[in-house]
Amino acid sequence: MPSLETLMLDWCLHLDISFQNAGMLNVHASLLPRWRGAAPIIYAILNGDSETGVTIMQIKPRKFDIGNIVLQERCPIAPTDTAPVLKERLAELGSKLLQETLKDLPRCLHESVPQPESGVTYGMSYERN
Repeated sequence: MPSLETLMLDWCLHLDISFQNAGMLNVHASLLPRWRGAAPIIYAILNGDSETGVTIMQIKPRKFDIGNIVLQERCPIAPTDTAPVLKERLAELGSKLLQETLKDLPRCLHESVPQPESGVTYGMSYERN
């Protein structure tokens, strides 16, 4: 599988005119709308969630984690998972989903859906002591 950097460079160099209104995408380490914010992995573990995932979403200007869901995939959380272990697993999943999104961007954007209004939780910044 090509590296994310290689994929992004290739995608940018072959940018089609039809993609210019695509806006920006975000790879978020939760199943939005659950755990919006800066620390979704920590909050998923601290709250005993049995699963989390990755959401590829469209970014709305001056708003955080509320854009349309472009692609989303679930990932189980084992009782023994630590934040670094889960972060690694979600990073790999996020890379895979972003590559899938970019390979068929027009279709993915066309099929994107608004986030549900129910189930919103926040995982704001978390400082280690």
